[in-house]
Amino acid sequence: MGMKRKTLSFLFFKLMLQIAVVGVIIAIIYINITILGLKNGFLVPANEPIQRSDEVSALVEKSTTINSKQIPKSLDYAIYNKNTHKLVESNLKKTLLSKANNEITRKANSNSFLKYQSKEEILLIYFNLKVHFADIDLRKIIYNPGIWITILMLLIYIFFIIFNIRRFNKVIVRENQKLIEVANQIKSKDLNLVTPSVDFLEYAVVMEAMESLASALNQSIKNEIESNQSKEEQISYLVHDIKIPLTVIKGNIELMQLEKTTIELECFQDVTTAIKQIEYYVSEVININLNKKEMILIKEPLTIQDFLIKLNENIVKSTNAKQVIINNNINNKDIIVIDIRLVIRALTNILFNGLERTPSGGQVIIQLNQGKENYEFIITDQGNGFNEESLKNGFKLFYTENHSRSSAYKTHYGLGLTFAEKVIRLHNGEINLYNTEAHHGKVVIKIPK
Repeated sequence: MGMKRKTLSFLFFKLMLQIAVVGVIIAIIYINITILGLKNGFLVPANEPIQRSDEVSALVEKSTTINSKQIPKSLDYAIYNKNTHKLVESNLKKTLLSKANNEITRKANSNSFLKYQSKEEILLIYFNLKVHFADIDLRKIIYNPGIWITILMLLIYIFFIIFNIRRFNKVIVRENQKLIEVANQIKSKDLNLVTPSVDFLEYAVVMEAMESLASALNQSIKNEIESNQSKEEQISYLVHDIKIPLTVIKGNIELMQLEKTTIELECFQDVTTAIKQIEYYVSEVININLNKKEMILIKEPLTIQDFLIKLNENIVKSTNAKQVIINNNINNKDIIVIDIRLVIRALTNILFNGLERTPSGGQVIIQLNQGKENYEFIITDQGNGFNEESLKNGFKLFYTENHSRSSAYKTHYGLGLTFAEKVIRLHNGEINLYNTEAHHGKVVIKIPK
C-alpha cells in the first residue's frame, strides 16, 4: 500500500485532455482534407460558381441562344426559353431543377441562382456557399461533400469518446469490485482476509480503512471465541462441581428426615424442593448445550390434531391444565413437520413463564393460526407484560427481569426462553416478544409449513 498511486481526478483530467486533443486533431485533419481536395482540383471552392459564371456572362449576353458547351463543366445550370419559360437543357438534379422552375416562373425567389439572358434564352446557374466535388457525376451522387466529411469526422470523434469513457468505466468497475470483494469477506467474517492491490489513491485510502476494520473484526471474533471457550469450560466445571455436593446434601437430608418432627419435616421438604430446583437448573444448563454439543433435530410429519393431543398431554403432566386454553384456527388434518419433543418442550417453557406471571385465577391462552407460509403460535398471559429491557434481552442466556428472583418467580432461571428461541431457530422459524394493548405478555412463534 506504500507505492505511489495516481488519483481518480488525474485519470479524469487525462481523459478530458485526450478527448480535447483528439478533437483538435480531427478538426486539423478535416481542414487539411479540404485544402488538399481544393489544391488537387478534386473539390471546388464555395465561390467557384460565381467566379466561373462571370466568364460566360459576356458570351451569353451577345448570343441569340445559349451554347451549353460554352458553360464550364463545374457549373450546375438550366437553360430556359425566354418567351415560353420551357426548359431547354439542364444538368441539375430534380430537387434543384424544381427550384429553378420556380425561379424562372417567379413563383419563388430562392436566391440560389445567377441569371443571365441572351436574346431568346435565359441561363440560371446554381450556387451556394459550400464546397463541391469538381466531377459532375460524383457531385450528383454526393452533392455536399463538406457535410459528409463533417459527419464522418464526428462519428470518429464520438466513437473515440465512447471508447475512452467505457475504458474509464472499466477501471472504476474493476476497482469497485475489489472493494466489494473485501466487503463481502468482512460481512462473512472471513478470518483469512487478503486485500487486493488497488491502483488509485482514493481506493487505497478506503482499502486501508477496510483492512483496519477487518483486523479489528478478526481480533473481536478471536476474543469472542476465546471468551466463549472459557465460559463453556467454567460452566462445565461448575455443573460438575454442583452435582457432587447436591448428591451428598440430598442423601443426608433423606436420612435426617427419618427421625424428625412434622415442623422439621416441612423444613426439610422446603430444602428438598430447593435442591430439586437446583437440579433442574443444572439439567437445563446441560440441555442448553453449553458444552459445544449440537442440538440434533429429529423431524417427523404429524397432523395438527396429533400435535395438539401431545401438547395437551404435556400440559396436563407439567402444569395446571385449567389455567391453559388452546384456541385452534388450523385445519386438524394439516401436516406440520417438526421435532415434536423439542417443540413441545419449548412451548412448555414459554407456558411456565406465562403462568409465573399470571396472577391466581388467570389464564394463559395458546392460539394457533395459519398464514400463507407459516403456522403461527401466539401465547398470551395475563401478567404485567415485558418491560423494555426484557423485550430486547429476553432470549439471552441467564437473563431475568429484576423482580424475577422474587418468590413469585422463584423457578425462573433465564433459560426457558433461550432454549425455546434455539429450538424455533433450528426449525427456520421466528420467535418474538410483545406486549398486548392491555400490557400483558405475548410470545409469537412462526414455524414454516
